Amino acid sequence: ALEDAVKAGASHGGEPVSVKIPFGGDGKEITIETGVIGKQASGAVVVSAGGTMVYTTACAASTPGDFDFCPLRVDYQERRSGAGST
Repeated sequence: ALEDAVKAGASHGGEPVSVKIPFGGDGKEITIETGVIGKQASGAVVVSAGGTMVYTTACAASTPGDFDFCPLRVDYQERRSGAGST
């Protein structure tokens, strides 16, 4: 199912694609969505399982640069909501 969704996503023309993947045998599932947010990035997905969501983007230049390193940036932000605080 995931391979079919990836193939469909490659030619979806910018339309939102959502794939639900069951795991664990007890009704749990992972949802992978693309085409909803992050449209300016070269690629963007939201992966969710239960109450946890991860938003990931990747950006690439159309032509490779002349670098002797690969720059990497990771931003981590945790939010907790409860009793009126975020």
